[in-house]
Amino acid sequence: MKKKVILCLSLIILVHVMSGCAGLGSEKVVKDEIPVKEEQKASVETDEDTSIKENKERNKSVLIAYFSRIGNIDSEYKVDATSSASVVIAGDSMLGNTEYMARLIQAEISGDLHFIETKEKYSSHYDSTDNNKLDVQTNIEHRENARPELVGEISNMEDYDVVFLGFPNWWNDFPMAVYSFLDEYDLSGKKVYLFNTSGGGGAANTLKTIQELEPNADINENILTVSHFDFDNFDEDDVKDWMEEIEYEKN
Repeated sequence: MKKKVILCLSLIILVHVMSGCAGLGSEKVVKDEIPVKEEQKASVETDEDTSIKENKERNKSVLIAYFSRIGNIDSEYKVDATSSASVVIAGDSMLGNTEYMARLIQAEISGDLHFIETKEKYSSHYDSTDNNKLDVQTNIEHRENARPELVGEISNMEDYDVVFLGFPNWWNDFPMAVYSFLDEYDLSGKKVYLFNTSGGGGAANTLKTIQELEPNADINENILTVSHFDFDNFDEDDVKDWMEEIEYEKN
């Protein structure tokens, strides 16, 4: 992978990736900010019964859905980007690493972004001690095979022929919120591509799991997975290389 270092006095980006068993690091890297266009978000009906205006000109056949810790945490603790395990800071934006991957994919192929958001938030307290509230909370969910309630509904799922699904490795598995997403939406007949972040465990057994849960979907077995040890080297060229490997054709 070719590492790009972009020196800019106005951007300081600190990157870490979370997995259920990942250690914490403190490497500083520089990333370009990737803007999200409102018209390229999926049509979503929220609890307030609002929806994002559709853009008739955009490609509506591709959905890029992702779960990320950032955006799904409570406000009990302030997220410290210098010690958090799943934060990218780009300009004024704080992103989860999985979201950063999702945005790079969107920048390459277009398509609609959908953030998998839980109604009940996770603790933002994540560290290497035995008092790690996030690990305790997610471990309980995993043991109980829980299905967290999600916020918002994709109102036009039938429009999508291709689904990119992104997630961090939590307890060598999907986060349970991704199970909620897969329970809610039938991916039968759709082409599905997976991408994930981890602390070294890769995608674990998630390919086998989603093949069992979505037996009628066309699931590509080449998963784009990035460890937090390698995330400072990850950029748009890696996404382009992956697209060539999976022989993805842009519409």
